[in-house]
Amino acid sequence: MKGREEHKLQAAFFAWLRYQYPYLADISFAIPNAAKRSPQLGAYLKAEGLKAGVWDVFIPWPTKKHPGLWLEFKIHPNKLTDTQKIFRDKLTELGYSMAVVYTLEEAVSALRHYIIGFERDRFK
Repeated sequence: MKGREEHKLQAAFFAWLRYQYPYLADISFAIPNAAKRSPQLGAYLKAEGLKAGVWDVFIPWPTKKHPGLWLEFKIHPNKLTDTQKIFRDKLTELGYSMAVVYTLEEAVSALRHYIIGFERDRFK
């Protein structure tokens, strides 16, 4: 039940985000790439721009160092797929912050680390 566990983790993160950073919760979003679909629906969504390898969550909050934060939620022992690694490498080249997280604590820590950088930039 890997998908269900990842769902619980990601849902817990968004619940925490809504409580701690309501404005960020309002502008952040998930990308539902992993769901199993019929071949017809898959082709339909692909025509609309759905792509394999796109990470789970985007937080579009720019800092002086990064235009936004991407999070990929995983359950141990899962690792990034090759297409997710390619996505990470391309977005890193563009300056985005990227974090793979396995627990709610890691997700919170990744966001807080990113936000601390923003708050330092904001008050300089």
